[in-house]
Amino acid sequence: MVLDLVSHNEEEGKIEFHLDSLAALLEPHKEKLISVISISGAFRTGKSFLQNWVLKYLNCGSKESFSEFLQNEDNAEESLAGFKSIRTRDPVTDGIDIFDEIFEFEHAVHGPVVVVVLDTQGIFSMNSDYAESVAIFAISLLLSSMQLYNIRGNMTRNDLEHLRLFASFGKMIIDMNPNAELTPFQQLAFVIRDWDLDDELGLEAGTSILMQTMEDCSDSEEGSELVQSIKNSFKKLICSTMRHPGSCLRDEDFEGQFGRLDEEFRTTLEELIPYVCNDSTDDQSVCPVIKTDPLGNNMNCEDFIDQVEMLKEVFESGQIESPESLYSAYSKVSHGKATKRAANYWNSKIENILPDMPESRRDTPRKYDFLETDEFDDKVKKYQKEAWNIYDSAPKLEASEMEEELRKGLEQRMEEDIENQRSENLNREALYDKTWQARCACLVATCACCTACACK
Repeated sequence: MVLDLVSHNEEEGKIEFHLDSLAALLEPHKEKLISVISISGAFRTGKSFLQNWVLKYLNCGSKESFSEFLQNEDNAEESLAGFKSIRTRDPVTDGIDIFDEIFEFEHAVHGPVVVVVLDTQGIFSMNSDYAESVAIFAISLLLSSMQLYNIRGNMTRNDLEHLRLFASFGKMIIDMNPNAELTPFQQLAFVIRDWDLDDELGLEAGTSILMQTMEDCSDSEEGSELVQSIKNSFKKLICSTMRHPGSCLRDEDFEGQFGRLDEEFRTTLEELIPYVCNDSTDDQSVCPVIKTDPLGNNMNCEDFIDQVEMLKEVFESGQIESPESLYSAYSKVSHGKATKRAANYWNSKIENILPDMPESRRDTPRKYDFLETDEFDDKVKKYQKEAWNIYDSAPKLEASEMEEELRKGLEQRMEEDIENQRSENLNREALYDKTWQARCACLVATCACCTACACK
């Protein structure tokens, strides 16, 4: 089954996000790290078909199992399931779909990882709205840890131009954070489909074409700047050339059976899919690339949902084509996470700064139910210092105005908490003094009474 992540609302003529579906899907896994494999490209270029092979690999669970599946003739007529993939002139995928099955892997270094697979509608076609194409492409790429970029026939400078928004955004992140070693985006794999210009196929041949296209694009100053920004913005850039799957696509009963695919297509498929589905930092080579934020921090499912919500806000503001707006949004998220860490620590300390006092002593507290003023102040200063150290040491994208505002907010919150706890502490002390005086008065009266009785 496939869920809508982003879709068109035909009645209102706009794109809308489906955060409830995403949250429900990821809720059982929110603390686990996440990997996101997405695909984009022009419509009717076989994107859904290729993503279904990614799903097949993830079901197999490893390169060896995937290879065994392809080499087993008993599987040759097995239908390929997943995203809807049919032979038609009209677009099939609407917006961005998410496959509703969660795949779980154990990363050799980072532990449990869940994998989600996205399929994206065709973009940059003659009859599509350009702004909408940019938005869909941006959302797909910004959400991915591994992005497939589907191209038909050949690679041109125009394919690189479609990455200009990301190049500009990536350059801004790098320029605004000169003291941080970071690469804003992760892995981008160009896939040149229906390649027929020479006999060289696969990752090595495709990456050579990518490098040559970048070199040709660098002939002009503007092109050179674009290429350099793309190179600096992605951790890894690769490309693969693939033949057409073959005449089997015209068969009415064709449902992806690999036994009917042309041999050259199957060979490159067997090379590309394991590459897409494996992280080079996982020495067991069984886990896809983990999603990270622009600062390189691994993201869990909860972080991913936060990022989707952030992109929804940017999109709805009409600013998703603006690198400045994207930077502001990502910076806000990074500072928000730093603030949350500091606030969580502060809450855990300030809420427990006073000694526990059982209900039985609420009316008659004892000396150890409150803190002396000096002891209270010393603890508060210690916890404040530690909370600010957590905030300051947390990785954040530079944003001076935003940081100043967040610091003021956190500082104000601390002061309010301190005053509340100080008031409670003083109330306990005052009540103790009052009950102590009462005890003393009672004791004096008792002694006087006893003395009077003794005199008689």
